[in-house]
Amino acid sequence: MGGTKLFRSSLGRVAVLRLPWLLSQEEIWRLREAARRRLGRIYDTGFNLRSHRQFCSRFVREVLEESTGAVLGEVMTFGDLLARNPETDLRLWKLWYFGRIPWDRTTITPASLYASSSLTVVFDGQLRDT
Repeated sequence: MGGTKLFRSSLGRVAVLRLPWLLSQEEIWRLREAARRRLGRIYDTGFNLRSHRQFCSRFVREVLEESTGAVLGEVMTFGDLLARNPETDLRLWKLWYFGRIPWDRTTITPASLYASSSLTVVFDGQLRDT
């Protein structure tokens, strides 16, 4: 992966996960179509699973579920998410949501996808320029 840059990754950290089976030609076709239908959607900076907008972990979850039937990650409310991570500094989220965190809003997180028992970790670490 020489020359690969991860500009938005913390210190070049990246993880690659896969489904535990090889996709059939039909699944590959459905995956491409599911991804294509979502391209160009406005990004949802509110991370609302019920909106018509798109965000990264929602994209992955929906495309793989639609194309392969694999259900990844755990849908949870912001209240549940932040209760599981009591050390989280809420100042960022209060600023992000203009002082009012949407505690009952459902979302799906990258961490939830990563922890999914339906995926196998292929690589988890830092990419270095060669």
